[in-house]
Amino acid sequence: RTRNDAIHELFRHLESNYGNLSSLIDTGTAAETIVADDGIIHANHLKRLFEHDATALHVRNFYNSESATQLGEELIQESLRKGGKNWKVSTSRGLESSDVGTLGEHPPYNVAVARERQSISSSQNDGDSKDSTTPR
Repeated sequence: RTRNDAIHELFRHLESNYGNLSSLIDTGTAAETIVADDGIIHANHLKRLFEHDATALHVRNFYNSESATQLGEELIQESLRKGGKNWKVSTSRGLESSDVGTLGEHPPYNVAVARERQSISSSQNDGDSKDSTTPR
């Protein structure tokens, strides 16, 4: 069975159990990606986005391309020096690896919350008190 088959099966399952998923997809102006070519975030674009009258806002040249390249290189070097960490994603099976890396001291929110829940659950199953649970 291929990955593509599994994805199709997932959506068939969701559709059969929860029904009419296509009704959840925005149409018309609400489905629009606003594109600003002048590099400026305009108030009327934000208003449409926050009122759910657009799906996304793409501001071309918002950040200088040379600066973006330099920042990217610095982040790559930092990850090589300090070691990036994999951004885990929450699934029905618990936390699983993703194709996204993180840098810095603090884990992403979903990882921190899941670890805390896992730690509490483990200590309760081991007969330990909740007070002795420490986040990892």
